[in-house]
Parts: sequence; C-alpha cells; structure tokens
Amino acid sequence: VTTVRVADRDMVTFTTVRELSIPPCRAQHVAVAPADGAAASRTEMLATGRRFDCFSPKPQVGDTFLVGLSVPVPSCVVALRMRCDIAGIGVDPDRPPRVWEALCPDGWRPCEIESDSTGGINRDGDVVLHVPPDHARLTEAGAAAGWLRCRVTTARPGQPQYDESPEITGLEAFTIGGTVPAANVEAVCDELTDPSDGLHGQRVKLRRAPVVAERGVRVEVGGDDGWEPWETRASFAESGEDDRHVVLDAGAGELLFGPAVRDGAGHLRRYGAVPAHGAQIRVSYHVGGGPDGNVSAGKLCVLKSSIPYITDVANRYDARGGVSGEEIENAKLRAPLSLRGGDRAVTGSDYELLAREAAPELARVRCVPASSHEDAGGLRLLVVPRVGSM
Repeated sequence: VTTVRVADRDMVTFTTVRELSIPPCRAQHVAVAPADGAAASRTEMLATGRRFDCFSPKPQVGDTFLVGLSVPVPSCVVALRMRCDIAGIGVDPDRPPRVWEALCPDGWRPCEIESDSTGGINRDGDVVLHVPPDHARLTEAGAAAGWLRCRVTTARPGQPQYDESPEITGLEAFTIGGTVPAANVEAVCDELTDPSDGLHGQRVKLRRAPVVAERGVRVEVGGDDGWEPWETRASFAESGEDDRHVVLDAGAGELLFGPAVRDGAGHLRRYGAVPAHGAQIRVSYHVGGGPDGNVSAGKLCVLKSSIPYITDVANRYDARGGVSGEEIENAKLRAPLSLRGGDRAVTGSDYELLAREAAPELARVRCVPASSHEDAGGLRLLVVPRVGSM
C-alpha cells in the first residue's frame, strides 16, 4: 500500500509483514452470565425471536453477555448487528460502563471498539470490534466457539451505571475486515548487479538504497552448477579464505566481498572467497525506512495491486520509528564513546549513549541526578521523542 502521489513528494510504500486471513463468521451461540454465577445459554431464545436480558435484572459489575462465533477471527474486524429495546435505562449511551473482550488461550483480552451505534446495547445498531491476534476456538458456556463478550465495568466518576438490563431481540455477526502490521519496506527480487571483477575487496552497488537489513538479504552467485548462495555476515573477522561470505553496507546499498590483507610478516591473508571474474551476482532485498515513512493515520490508502473482496485500506494509527541514517561525522564522535563504555553504563553520558543506540528515533536524551531522597545516588534519564509526520 502507498500514500497518494502528490506533485512535490514521492509515494511512500508499506508492505504487510505477515499474512492476514479474514474468514466469514456468524453468531452460533449466545449466553449470559451473572457476576457470581454460571453462564446460561440463550441460543434457543435468540433463534425463536424471544427477547432476553443480557445482564442481571439489576446489572452488577462483572455481568457478561457472551457471543460464540462459528470460527475464531484473530486480527479481524467483526460487526455485531443487534436488535434491542430501550430497556437498559440509567446509562449515558455515549459512554456506557462496559468493555468488549475476546477469549484467547491466556484468558479474556480487550477488543478495541471501532464504533457502537447501539448506545450500550440499548437500541438497534452495530458494534464494530477489532479482535486480538491470538483469538482462538475455546470452550466457554458449555460450547466450543470463537467467544466474544460484553462485560459490565465499574462506572467512572460522573459516569452513570445501568439501572436495568438491556433486552436483546436479535443478533447477527459477520467479519468486515482485518488489521495486519506493515512496515515501510518494498521487496526487490532477484536483482542482477554488475558482474564480478574477480578481485578481493570489490564493492558491488545495488540499484536501490537504503536496504532494510532486518528483513534479510539473499545473495547468490552464478556458477557452473547454477546459483550458489552466499552468507551475509556483519564482518570478515572470522572468515576463512574459502568462505562464501559477504558484508552489506545497508545505508549505501553496497555489497562488500572479502579483502586481502598483508600481515606484518609480508604474507597476504584473504578474508572470504571472491566470485570468479565475470560471474553474475543476484540479490533479493528490501528497501525503505527513514523519516519519510512516519506518515499520519489514514495516509496509506492506495492498494498497489488489487485483492479480491478488498475495497479499501488505511493505516489506523500514525506510522512511527523511521529515522535518517547516521552521518559520518556523528559516527566519528560516537565510536570513541562506544569503545570506552563497552555497552556498560558508568557515567551519565554512558546512559545517554546507550539510550540513543536503543532508540535512535529520540530527539533528545539527558541523564540527570535523581531529585527525590528515595532515589539518592541514582540517576534519572529524560527522553524527548522526535515529533513529525506527514
């Protein structure tokens, strides 16, 4: 997916990081459970069109209304279409004291409520829920299903509580979408670079940069027996002269093959093998990243390829974490500090350095002595995030 193309800015491309399945579902079971009692099925009453209370006659904190879906719907968006009578008096329809949850292997987990036009199950309308990614088929109220529930919660200050239970006369459930993580990366598959010159220490330029090394890089060299894989390493320090190792300079978009270094005795030592002269080099990698990927919510709305039954896409939240590559001058300043600290923090500047390495998207980091007497002798780390999005 991409942003909309505008005259003075290139499109920003995002790619999903895993598959998303959006299975159809329906409401197969319905039950109610008082806070201090066992669940009772209301499936038959729903099937015959009889109305029923979804909570206790005088709703208590912990009362639940349960919906068993025909299949689990992890990471999906589910709509519950309800037919209700205005019977749950007392509550503010814009902020009823309730929470929707999904049953997962580790227990009930909250669902994000996209919208609720029922006014707290008090009128006909839809409740649209984002279901957690580990929603599963589990047994509850005597039946195996993909369970969702609405639970009465403690009213906050100024929030009215239910005086009487809402009544339900009809219920349908169906999936309308899903949510999947995405990253500011684009795949480049089987790119052919310039042929090898057969020399140690050669650099091979990729067509696009920067490379997202965390997504993996596949390097293959053509030979008499077909394409041979080469292993990407952080350095050649442990490479033997016959090892098919290659180092990636992600920022510059370059592949570095093993160098030949003359030692103090005058002997030439080779670190890693080198492709034969004229050999073809094929690379698959991902490009992207950087501050341009910090787009605001709703900006990623263009499908690069059509997918059956998908009508529109959007990023629900602001994209975060994209930073520019480190400049050489900054690296020159950081290197002595890294060598001195050795990933250990002793002074305040050591803490600041480690914090910047762990979260390069921070705008400012400052380490100061703790102010309270309880933390005497301690330090306090102050961080300011970098703000800015499209």
